[in-house]
Order: sequence, then structure tokens, then C-alpha cells
Amino acid sequence: MKITFDTFLTQLMISAFFYPKTLFFVLFIFIFIFFTIIYLLYRHHKQSFSPDECLDTEKGILETFPDGYYYWLYDSIGFIKKTYCSRRLSIMLDLPQGLDTTFDVFAGRFTHQSVDILNTALNDMRQDGSPFRIEVQTLLDSRSFLISGFRTLTPKNENTLDVLWVRETTQTVKELSTLTNIAQKRKRQNTLYIQALNALPFPVWLRDEDLHIFLYNNAYTQMLKTDSAQQDGLSGNEWKDQVFFRKASTLAAEALSSGKKETDQETIIINDRPCRVEICEIPLSTQSLSKKHTLGFIRDISKELELENRLQRYIVSHNSVLEHLKTAVAVFDPRMHLQFYNTSFTKLWGLESEWLDQAPTYSHLLDLLREKHRLPENRDFNAYKTRELKYFTSLVSTTEDFLHLPCGKTLRRMLTPHPLGGLLITYEDVTGHLTMERSMVVLNETQYTVVNHLREAILLFGQDRRLRLANTAYLTLWQIDTPYFNTPALTISEVLERQKPFFENETNWEILKEQFLSVILSHTGEIFQIFRPDGKVLEFIAVGLPDNGIFVSFLDVTEEEKSSALTQEKETLLRHFRQPDISSA
Repeated sequence: MKITFDTFLTQLMISAFFYPKTLFFVLFIFIFIFFTIIYLLYRHHKQSFSPDECLDTEKGILETFPDGYYYWLYDSIGFIKKTYCSRRLSIMLDLPQGLDTTFDVFAGRFTHQSVDILNTALNDMRQDGSPFRIEVQTLLDSRSFLISGFRTLTPKNENTLDVLWVRETTQTVKELSTLTNIAQKRKRQNTLYIQALNALPFPVWLRDEDLHIFLYNNAYTQMLKTDSAQQDGLSGNEWKDQVFFRKASTLAAEALSSGKKETDQETIIINDRPCRVEICEIPLSTQSLSKKHTLGFIRDISKELELENRLQRYIVSHNSVLEHLKTAVAVFDPRMHLQFYNTSFTKLWGLESEWLDQAPTYSHLLDLLREKHRLPENRDFNAYKTRELKYFTSLVSTTEDFLHLPCGKTLRRMLTPHPLGGLLITYEDVTGHLTMERSMVVLNETQYTVVNHLREAILLFGQDRRLRLANTAYLTLWQIDTPYFNTPALTISEVLERQKPFFENETNWEILKEQFLSVILSHTGEIFQIFRPDGKVLEFIAVGLPDNGIFVSFLDVTEEEKSSALTQEKETLLRHFRQPDISSA
């Protein structure tokens, strides 16, 4: 029976109507076959690309790599089939032939030493197939490159391939050199720090955040009476039987929690003798440290405590001496608080001891003295007070001044920097002394005026036999310039030398000078006459003074001598004329 298409379609429709599952199964088979055919067509289309296109794609990918490469392709026999220089390599080394660059041109870019190293490495690789890595430098600009060599087979194992990968390392070498120098410097610094720690005469250690000691110096080891080799295997926690280590661990924990230096004192045995030591733990927490650490040390303070006790005894003794002085004394500490005063200080200023015992500041003392009108008058008291307080920070040596009080007293004040800081101030009432001094000045000026108006030429020598005074009459008598005698402390011999011009014709000046010296030094008060070559007659006398000085006087008696001689001549003549003539009688 002949089955037409219509008949088949009719039967199919009937079957689909009465048998729907069969219809779904047939449709599933049809869809599966359709997608299978599409997949096979896609796969065939994908594999239809030529090998050259694939190769170009792979080369394009390689060219994007920052390193350049150069390779030799050998056939199955071992002859060079092809050489190739990558575009990246030709750009890196500025190769004019580009992709067709030969190995000799490529190698010519490097120094002779680098070429020798490269050729040796290539020969070794071609003999035993071992890869290599070498560093080379260019000949012109001294750039650094890293060349890696590999020998491999092509994908189908038909040909041999030698590949050189070239990477520029100029910047890397510079950075590596810098880091190497930094590392060496840090190593030297670490060595120096360790030596510095070991040079310290007292134990020093470092703890981590778990309070374990991981670094210490030689003094630490010696204190524990163990050598470094034994100690290297120990941690700080293994010494908790020691009292001071337990104390140090506690201080370290407190320092880490508070972020501040923690100290304490303890008595321990060092070298078989008890010592008072200071235990200190200092937290080390900075941004450069990822973890917290502490620096600890033990310092023997036995001598310091002994010196401190001795100093306190000296201070008490010193204060006892100052207490009995008539000079008013006050001692202020670096914070300007009154630390000591004597009885003369309270009497001078009329202050209460109860108030002074409260250790008032120097500023408060100035305010109180101003209220009592016992300070010198000042138009600007604040400026005066600022100057006074500045002494605590600027004074470096003893200074002296005078205070003229409203009550009429004059005080000589001395301010001295105290060895322990602060100021030591003394006040001395010099009112009577200044009055006496003024009287002495007036008296001396009066005496000097009187002496200068005397007719006698006067010299005054001190007990050191040096000139203290020469009046105007002396300078005029011996024709001496005043500036010469303004020279301080002329000796008797130097003064006498100024008289030499009047005795130039005398051959025995030295003898005459010795006679002058003998009269002055003996100062017996005997009067001598001097006949000066210019015709003047001088009376010369030297007298000792109560203060062991010498008073010397020259009196010009020329006129008196002339009058006396004339009188004697007249008397002689009168006697001659009045005498009777004996012969005539």
C-alpha cells in the first residue's frame, strides 16, 4: 500500500492526538539533533582558522610582555632554521634591524665582559641543556639587564628552541644597591648599639609585650652570674625567684599599661655586698614599632644616697653658720620658694617667722615688702618685679647692687646663683659705712686742696714705697709734666730720676741720688740743704707717717738765704767800721 505524505501527516496527527507523550519524545529527539548539528558546525568553524593566524595571535600576546626575547630554532639535524628578535627587545636595546637583528648585533650592545659571560653561559646550555641567569651591562649607557636562557623542544617535538629572555633591571639594581647600603648601615648601627649597651656598667634589658626579656647587655649577664651561652636559652620569666626581677616585671606591666616611666628602689646583693639599687622600666611605644616594648635597667644608687645624706648634713651645718651671721641671708629654690632665712633677715625686714616658715615665693615677698613701704620707690612696680624674678633664670655669676630704702637706710645686696638651683641673697646695712666713706672723701679732697696750695713742694709715698701724691708746688719746682706723674705706682727711684735734668753737669749724680734715697728711706726728720746748680737753695726733709708711709718736703729758701747772707755781710761791715783803731791809740 502506498503511503503518501498526507497519509503520514494524518497518522502523525492522530498519534499526537491520542498519544501526546510520543509526540513530546519525537520533538525532544528533533531538538537534540538540531543543537548537535549547530555545535559541530561551530566547532568546525573554530578549527577552520589557519595556523599562521594562531601564531600571529600568540606573538601579539608575547609582544605585550614587558620583557624582550631572542630565540634560535634548530631543525631535527641541529642546524639553525630561524632566529628571531622580538619587537620589545629591539626597542629596549635600540636595534636598528628590528626583528631581523642578528645575535652579533644584539651582543654588541653589551660590554666585552658581559659578552664573554653570555657566550660562556650559552655554550654550557647548548651542551647540557641547563638554564642560566646572568646580569649584563650595556656598553654606552651602562644600563643593567637580566638575561635568562632556556632550551626546549617545539610542541610537536620536531625542532629544538633556544630562548633568551631579556629584562631591564637598571632601576631594580639601583634600588637594590640603595637597600643594600641601608641594610649595611643598619647592621653597623645595630652592632654599635649592642656595643654601646655592653659598654654600660649597669644591667640593661628589653622586654616584649609578654614581659619576656629578649635582649640584654653583658652587665645583666654578670649580675646573674652566668655566661651568655647559658643565658641565651633562658627567658626573663625563668628568674622569678629573684626579688628584683619580680619587682622589674611588675614595673614593666605598670609601664605598659600607663605609658609612663616606672621606678622603684630595692636592696639586693651585688658582689657579695648589699646595695641599694633603682629599678626602672620605660615603655617604648612608637609608630615604627608594631608591638609595645619596655626598656629596663638596674642602677646602683648607694653612693648617691650616701652623698645625698652627706649633702643634707652640709646644708644643716651651712645653715647653722648663716644663722649666726649679722648679715641678712635668704635662700630661694629654683621654684622661687623661700627655703632658708636667718634671724638677721627677719629683723631687717620686720617679718613674722610663722609667715616665712610657710615658704612664700619671692614674688609674694616683694608684694608684702611693697605693702609695708620697705622697698625702693619705683614708678612701675610690675616692671621692677619682672626684673627681680628674671634673676632666677638669667643670673650666672654673683652680682651686687644697692637698695636705698624710704626709711633712709642703704642696703648692699648680693645675689648669687645657688649650687642646687635658685638664688642666695644677702643684705648688709651699709648706711654708716657710706656716711663715713663720704666724710673720708670730703676730708681727702679738703686735704688735697690744702696741700696743693702750700708753698712747700710735697711728695707722699705709701707703705709700699710708691708715690701716692705730688702737689702742684713740687711739679712746678722740678718742672715736671703732670701726665708723667699720673702714671700709677711710681717708685721713689723713678720719682728721683725726674730731678736728674737739674744735675746734668754733676758727674756724681748716682752718688747724689743714693744720698736722696738714704734720706728718704731713713725719714729721720733731719733737715738737709740742697744747692741746685741753677742757683736755688732747697731745704729737704723726709718724715715717717703713722701708716708707714713717708712724707717728703722741698722748701725753696733761696731768697731767705740771700737775705741772711746780706744781713751777715752788713753786720760784718758795721763791726769793721765800729772797731777802734788800736794803732793810733
